[in-house]
Amino acid sequence: MQPEQELEQIAPELIGSGAQAVVENAKRLGLTWTITLATVTSANPVEAIVDGDTAAIGMTSMIGNVFIGQRVYVIQVPPSGNFIAGAIGSGTKAAYTSYQEITDSAGVSQINFTDIPAGMKRVSVYWSAKYTSGGAVSLRCRVNNDSVGAYLTELVGMNNGVATYEALVSSAFYCGVIPGFQAFPASSKDIGSGVMHFTNWSNTLGGGRALSWNGAGHSWVQTVNVYVRSGGGHLYDVSPPYTSLNFFSDSGTVLAQGSNFYVEGYA
Repeated sequence: MQPEQELEQIAPELIGSGAQAVVENAKRLGLTWTITLATVTSANPVEAIVDGDTAAIGMTSMIGNVFIGQRVYVIQVPPSGNFIAGAIGSGTKAAYTSYQEITDSAGVSQINFTDIPAGMKRVSVYWSAKYTSGGAVSLRCRVNNDSVGAYLTELVGMNNGVATYEALVSSAFYCGVIPGFQAFPASSKDIGSGVMHFTNWSNTLGGGRALSWNGAGHSWVQTVNVYVRSGGGHLYDVSPPYTSLNFFSDSGTVLAQGSNFYVEGYA
């Protein structure tokens, strides 16, 4: 075999081996781009754990706000950094959910959801509650546990068949009426419930400030009245980010065992 013919036969193999070695060395030295999956562990600052690793690393999001637990596509570009370039299933189902039920027979004074991602586009709350004394009180809600900011409420509803109107400026939202149970028989069906929909949680509207919600609350108090509040508008006149909701009843009363709150957010 002539040298030229021998070279023609072995050249592809030599070139292939060399190219493979270059790729392997580039990966080892961190010189190539890699696309991988990761799970977000922090929204601000943005951090995520790449599949196969155990430690969170810093990321730059190219898709806007992200939320804890979100599955994302990451482009690793040494030495520039790690870039979130896409997400799995974003916006198709609730991206954040949290449920709290009071199990202590003595009740608790406040229910807190402190890890709601600021990047949620919509946040909804579903609640059912009583408190540990007789009568009826109001359920209140604060954002970011803020007792200073202005909470504006306008309610148009029914109170035992009588039309009512209220305009409130307070240090907390009015969510609805909740009954007590100690003054009533054990078979009492007294209960308060309601829904709240924050439709601009990430604050893409409102000129960069103010959070609004709409909803309805209903309370049945067996020995007093039926309270229904609906068609209300509510405004928290403070700039974002918004990351928590805090629920409590008026006058320092205690939310009773069995009261429950469910929060879900959509990205």
